[in-house]
Amino acid sequence: MANAETGRTIAVVQARMGSARLKGKMLLPLCGRPLVDYVLCHLTALLRGRRPTEQTVLDGVVLATSDRPQDDPLAAHIRRHWPAVHLVRGQEDDVLGRFVTALDSMPAENVIRVTADCPVINAGGLRRMLYELQHTGCDIVNYRPGAEYADKGVEAVGAEALRRAWHHPSATAHDKEHVTALMYRLPAEFAVRYIDGDPLLKKGGVRLTVDTPADMEFFTGLCASMGRTPDSLTVHDIMRHLQRHPQLAAVNACAGAKTTLHESLRAAFVCHGNGRTGYGHISGALRLARVMTQQLGAGVEFIMRPDERSQRLVTEAGFAVSLLPQDAAPEDELRFAARRYALADHSCLVFNCCKADLERYQDGFAALKKEGCRLIFQDNPLPPGWRQGDLLLNALPHPDYQGYSPHEHPACYDGLQYLPLPSGFARAGARRIISPSLRRVLVALGGGDRGTVLEPVLLALHAAGCTAAVQVICGTRQQARTAQHIMKHCGLRGSALWDVRRMDKAMAQADAGISALGVTTYEMAATGLPVLLVTDNDLNSAAAAQFARIAGSLPAGDVRSIRGGHVLESPFCRQFIKSFQEVSKSDVRAAMSVAHKQAVDGKGALRVAGILHDFFSGGKKS
Repeated sequence: MANAETGRTIAVVQARMGSARLKGKMLLPLCGRPLVDYVLCHLTALLRGRRPTEQTVLDGVVLATSDRPQDDPLAAHIRRHWPAVHLVRGQEDDVLGRFVTALDSMPAENVIRVTADCPVINAGGLRRMLYELQHTGCDIVNYRPGAEYADKGVEAVGAEALRRAWHHPSATAHDKEHVTALMYRLPAEFAVRYIDGDPLLKKGGVRLTVDTPADMEFFTGLCASMGRTPDSLTVHDIMRHLQRHPQLAAVNACAGAKTTLHESLRAAFVCHGNGRTGYGHISGALRLARVMTQQLGAGVEFIMRPDERSQRLVTEAGFAVSLLPQDAAPEDELRFAARRYALADHSCLVFNCCKADLERYQDGFAALKKEGCRLIFQDNPLPPGWRQGDLLLNALPHPDYQGYSPHEHPACYDGLQYLPLPSGFARAGARRIISPSLRRVLVALGGGDRGTVLEPVLLALHAAGCTAAVQVICGTRQQARTAQHIMKHCGLRGSALWDVRRMDKAMAQADAGISALGVTTYEMAATGLPVLLVTDNDLNSAAAAQFARIAGSLPAGDVRSIRGGHVLESPFCRQFIKSFQEVSKSDVRAAMSVAHKQAVDGKGALRVAGILHDFFSGGKKS
């Protein structure tokens, strides 16, 4: 980075005269001055050169407008009355390109993106966003998706991220019009960080943006009531005044919310994980969340129980987390979800939970429906609650639950073709080469291992004479230590990790996988990896049998057949050795790989995106 840029922060104000609902609004008079002047008053007060204190954080202010003739009056006004503000012009629809032009003319490391139709800027919130941007290494900072805050219209974003977004091959015309939309759409490529706003500024029905004649009427009445002009007001002043005079907010309450792309649709995922039940439900929910954000531009938050690993998986994926109270009763957890639904104006609640949690929640689904919540059930269609779902996405093979009849639900999509895996899994499957010998074996048992499967599997691998390198990926550090101890004792080559983020790479490198049935099993199938299925309960045994029929995987025994801890003499071990000998044959692995890729074709994300689009737009199942 050039020295001229390092550490510098500029504010870039996007403004134009061509508003669809309020023509020429930037120069419309408000309390005796053009509307655009107020945002510039607030920002230039933060220039270090004007008032060098800890409160001043900007090295420059840029107004970026279009090069169309209709914006000439705005440009002339800036040149005449705002010598401290730099002016740049560019294509009307390529607002992101105008930001890049601003950076070319006034180099900086950090950018505060500001919309000119918000006459009052929250300087404190701006400084908080900038601090997070500078100290966390993220690409962009915004308020947590869902809740509406009164000081909307400000983001802190890295200059380098803006340039990357503008040059990104996936950037659409829509992305360039909305500046930062691509970053929210591609959280794997752009590090998004969310912060919580001041509770006082929770927006509710308050609109502090000017986009309609009603908004101008609101600000005119507000300033008259307060006896002040917008340049002397803070957002906190306004919200406190509106608490005392709520009738003022009714003037423009029906003008319609103006949201950014990543907040055009909001979904809350109720999902839990821990070292005991595994993190498969978290992984599955994250994949559906990515479909919503990348394909539908949705804002997503996760409602979950406190668990450090689960929280990290979600936040590292770029999503917000709302934690449930510790050890809350099921009805209290659902009440919490209902409150979040109302407060954040969510479009749906998505439940992706283990069977035990769904059983705890059964009695509460009807109450959620009565409160107006739209429910999506992802996997585990447990009776009778599945009938309360507005949409069912049941991709994972499941036993024939008594009372579950997919054909009886008008919006139920049941089958592996609806598994929303990232495209990378399909690409990995396309590149898979079946080696003549078995060189690497991946043991990833997931939530199917309730503490009874890992040791028997490793002992059975040793009994089968496994000479391949064994890679074990566990859900907890303790499991990884246990695996390392057993492998060393048995003389198995390889390693054990507890970082599930390494799973994709491990699947691509392995020649065969061993799974206790769960989301990891179907990920393996999507990459064309031959799978041996180990079970330890009736539910997984039934599901494994169904998956074996669909995708040609091999059953590798049920650990419940082990008696008195004698693994090597058990029916489980005999079945495991037989299946392992089969998967060691290259022709068997080749046939299994083809069957797996046919069962899980990697196109589920596109199918699900279409289903969700129809669901949220009111379309019907075809």
